[in-house]
Amino acid sequence: MSTQIFPLEKHSTQELQDLTKKQAENEVSWYMREVTSSQLESIKDTLITCVKNLDETNDTQYKLPLSSHKSEILKGTVTRQNFKITGLHIVICSKHLNGGKKIEFQLKPSKYIIIRQLLDCHDAMENAISNLDKIVENSKVANSADLFVRYMNQVCSHVDLARQSLANPDPAYIFPKYRVSGFLFEPQLPKDILLDFLVNEGELTVEFKSLIIVDKKPWNVIIDNTNRLSFGDIVKKEISKQRGVPVNKTLSDEYNKYLKWREDHVDVESEDSGLGHTFKNMFTFNSDPSLSTLIKNASYYLEQSVTYIDDDNNSYVVQVGEKCEVISSDPVLLSICVKLESLEKTLHRIKENLTNIYI
Repeated sequence: MSTQIFPLEKHSTQELQDLTKKQAENEVSWYMREVTSSQLESIKDTLITCVKNLDETNDTQYKLPLSSHKSEILKGTVTRQNFKITGLHIVICSKHLNGGKKIEFQLKPSKYIIIRQLLDCHDAMENAISNLDKIVENSKVANSADLFVRYMNQVCSHVDLARQSLANPDPAYIFPKYRVSGFLFEPQLPKDILLDFLVNEGELTVEFKSLIIVDKKPWNVIIDNTNRLSFGDIVKKEISKQRGVPVNKTLSDEYNKYLKWREDHVDVESEDSGLGHTFKNMFTFNSDPSLSTLIKNASYYLEQSVTYIDDDNNSYVVQVGEKCEVISSDPVLLSICVKLESLEKTLHRIKENLTNIYI
């Protein structure tokens, strides 16, 4: 059995919408006052504690060991202060380097390396705190449901970004998009060695790679210096754009374009400079391979080679010879990571409740 109610006063569609919105606003105001007020205060306190650990004013240093159970290639110690590495001593023992003998590197005194993930995390948490402050201001003045929901969404986004910053590095911060300058180390880090410093799921990580410099034409030639595109990069882009075209046809077309480009750029040097290289160019200008040889070796170079930059910001083509990842369990970073995970769950629960109340 069902009951129908016929109100004495009829309302228009717009009036019903206004009444529904008013009711939703009242529910949000109640939810703000009775449920989220104490939660948001606790969330802000947690964020402030995490920010202090990464703030530039925090001069506490943490010296941590670097080791790996899977490899003996790299060992040493790293010192972190807020979002910077201020001390580093590593020993590299690779069969591809220095005849297999150990090489030691140290961070130069007064030099430091910025871990940009930590800086991103710090800034995202500060932005979240700023929006929490706006929620408090809104509750004292306008008490607007619209503003509360908007600021809460922004708090969630900033905390998500802070958490993600500690989970995985932005590709722009690591190989092959970025190089930690070899000039920061004593002795200077050679061109065929790279070290990346990153945070992976809250763990401070150092990634070592030995590089093999590609010297075969046309794969080592940088066609577009401005955009750091090698011949191989351009071929990859064209293959991706022309998926219906046979790869060999794309290779043939791009190689013909390259040969014409070479005619207009006879003075282009792929890597070295100086008189010795000038003579070398005179005798190796015609060393470009035949089309059949290019096609035969194409998959190897397209799959294995990437364009990288040296300490002078010059582009060159490399392949990764040997790599190793060593981890240092930084208790402070792990604590921040755990706290942000907990805040994420709490904030998304609040956000979900708001979505059910206020549409």
